[in-house]
Amino acid sequence: MNKILTLLLSLFLILHSSCSKDILNNDLDTNHPYLIENSHHYLFTGRILEAIAKGASNELQNLSFTNVEAIKVTYNTRTIHKTQTLASGILLIPDRKSILPVLSYQHQGGLQQKMKAPSFSMFGANELTHAAMIASTGYIVLVPDYLGYGSSEQEQHPFEHKASLAQSGLDFIRAVKEYLDNSNIKTQETISLAGYSEGAQISLTMHQLLEEEGITSVQKSIVADGVFLKNKWVNQLLVSHPTVKELNYFLKLIESYKSIYPNLPETWYHYLKDQYAEMIENGTAINSLLLNQMEPNELFDSNFIDGIVNGKDHDFIDALEMNDVEPWETKSPILLFFYDEEQSNVIAQAKTFKMSFEKINPSIQFQLSSNNLPENPVLPFAIEVLKELHNKN
Repeated sequence: MNKILTLLLSLFLILHSSCSKDILNNDLDTNHPYLIENSHHYLFTGRILEAIAKGASNELQNLSFTNVEAIKVTYNTRTIHKTQTLASGILLIPDRKSILPVLSYQHQGGLQQKMKAPSFSMFGANELTHAAMIASTGYIVLVPDYLGYGSSEQEQHPFEHKASLAQSGLDFIRAVKEYLDNSNIKTQETISLAGYSEGAQISLTMHQLLEEEGITSVQKSIVADGVFLKNKWVNQLLVSHPTVKELNYFLKLIESYKSIYPNLPETWYHYLKDQYAEMIENGTAINSLLLNQMEPNELFDSNFIDGIVNGKDHDFIDALEMNDVEPWETKSPILLFFYDEEQSNVIAQAKTFKMSFEKINPSIQFQLSSNNLPENPVLPFAIEVLKELHNKN
C-alpha cells in the first residue's frame, strides 16, 4: 500500500487533465507536509463491532473481529476557490500485526448536521461505526470528512462537485501516507474503494483517476445509491413523479452548483416557483420544505424545467455533465448496489450506467437487495462491503 499511496499522491499533478475539465489544480507547496496533526479519537471494541455485523448478516459468521483505533488526521488542502484550508478525516487501524490491505470509505455526504461528520462521530448508528466494523476484520480504513465538514466546517460543502472532493480526498491520502511512514506501519499494495450516495461518485472518480494513469492496483470498488448520469437523471426527475428523497437531493445539487459556477444564476427565483424560492431565500432549510407527493411543475419554475428538458439551459446542463462519472476501460471489478425499494427511475438509470460500462468492459456488476433498513439505511451497504472484501472468488 505504501507504493500505492505514493502513486496516488502523484495523481494531483494530472487532476486538471483527468476525468473532467472541471478538475482543480493542487498548488500546495509539496516541500511542506500535508499532515498537520493527528490525535487519538476513539477505541472501538471488536466484540461490539462483531455483534453488529453478525447480528445483521448470518453470512459473516466465519469472520474474526478485533479492536480498532480511530485516529483523527488534520491536513492541508485547498478550497474550491483555491485558498488553503485545513480538512480532516479518520484513519481506522485494527489491532492486527500483519501487513494489511487498505480501504478508502467515502460516506454518504449531504449531511443535514455538520456534527454528523466522521471526525465528530464516535460509537453509534453512524458511518464511522460501519467503517470501523469493516476495519475490525483486517483492513486499514480511511474515512474523509470532506470539505465543509470536520476541520473545514466553516466552508460550504461542495455537494456533488467531483473535482474538489476528489482533490481533497487525495490530499487526505497524502497526509495518511505521512502518518503511516512516520509510524512505520506497512500495508499491502492494493486499495479498495467504497462509497454510499455522494460517496459513490467520489469513489468511482478516485477509481477512474487511478486507472487512467495505467495503475492497476485498485482491488475493487463497491458503491451504492449514487447518482451517476446526472443529466439523464435530472431530465427524468423533471418529467416524472419523484420521491421526496430525490427532490431534496436535486435541490441540494442546485444549491451547490449555483454557488460554484459563476455563470449560473445565484437567485433561487430562477429555479423555483416564487413561494418556494422566497422560503429558501429567507432561510428555510431545504430539508424543512414539505415536498411529499409534489410534482416537479409545482416546485420548479417552468422556464427552468423547459431549459433542462429541451436542452436550452446549456450552462446548467454543462455543470451536470462535468460532474458525471463517465464509463472508462476499468481493469478492476465495480459493484453497483441498490435497494429494490428505490424508485424505478433510479434503478433504471443505474442499469443504464451499467450498460454503458459494459460496452467498454464487462467488469461492472449490478445487484439489488431487499435488506434496506429505513432507520439506518447505510448498514446493509456496509455489510455488503464486508462480504465483497472477504469474497475469495
